[in-house]
Amino acid sequence: MVEGLAESRNPYEGNRDDRRNDQRKRESVIIGIVAFQGACREHETLLLKRGWSVRRILKGEDLEGTKGLIFPGGESTVMKRFFEEEGFQKAFRRWRDKGHPFWGICAGAVLLSQKVDGRINPCGVIDVSLERNAYGRHRESDSRKIAFNDGTTVEGIFIRAPRITETGASVHIEARSEGDPVVLRDGKAWLTTWHPELRDGAGLYEKVFLQSHGDS
Repeated sequence: MVEGLAESRNPYEGNRDDRRNDQRKRESVIIGIVAFQGACREHETLLLKRGWSVRRILKGEDLEGTKGLIFPGGESTVMKRFFEEEGFQKAFRRWRDKGHPFWGICAGAVLLSQKVDGRINPCGVIDVSLERNAYGRHRESDSRKIAFNDGTTVEGIFIRAPRITETGASVHIEARSEGDPVVLRDGKAWLTTWHPELRDGAGLYEKVFLQSHGDS
């Protein structure tokens, strides 16, 4: 486990009897991390420590054979430019249509939301509206309590985080912080406005990828 996560109590951790079977599932599923810009290394380290197979995604053809995908935090405008110019968007949509789970985190959530700062986002695939940098500048980043629907709470790190302002009918709010939605799900598509790779979020990877494949 990554330091700081070993003792965390997460809302989606499995019980001990299931761990061996879950580990076999992890090893059989390759998780891609979009790596052309953003916080790739932190996700990679956490996933590898927990026994997942991981691949860095730099172009559309790298998606072949992956069964899950993370769009990490970073700079959303840079990510969007690459997404459009390199033809990655078309490859991603074909991959998504196969029913694989994917997860946008902070800037990744901005990239995947259909409306950003009141404007239509041509890259958006999830029926969500949000505002960028709604919690302030980088120096104002902080940790906040996150409450999941089952009553579990964790501490989440918010870094220049977006704020969800509206969700479509198919979008489920999985967790809130100070009233704001901070974990959203639409089928096998997930968004978080905070950084689960930095603190208390290890169990959420299990929910997004392990349990999603169990439901398929």
